[in-house]
Amino acid sequence: VMLRVIDIQSLNKKSRDSQRLADAKKVQTALELYYVDNRVYPKSCTTSNCTAEIEITGSDTLSTSTLKNYIDIMPVGPLYSSDPSKYKWRYFSNDGKTYTIKVPNEFDTTINTCANNPFTNLGCLIYTNPL
Repeated sequence: VMLRVIDIQSLNKKSRDSQRLADAKKVQTALELYYVDNRVYPKSCTTSNCTAEIEITGSDTLSTSTLKNYIDIMPVGPLYSSDPSKYKWRYFSNDGKTYTIKVPNEFDTTINTCANNPFTNLGCLIYTNPL
């Protein structure tokens, strides 16, 4: 008889990362619908050399006003409520032509596609507008 040990923590991390991926795709769909109507993506700042990111909390302006007609409830990802400062997503667009969404990755903390990883002890995945 062969017994297999299941690493529940790793399974949970993978599951939450899968949920983040699905949620990020929902946000991207909302952004694309916004773009179709406005011919521009929402800007995270008003000057062209700005580097400010919008922290997606569900109560930020992107969630409550800008995209409210395009997505019912802005996803903030699993574990956000347990530690918002650690798991808060970030949105950036200074020109309205491109955008990035930074999302944490729990399971593989070596993944880092972000220029500046804002997530402590987590990987960082970046989602951008389709070309």
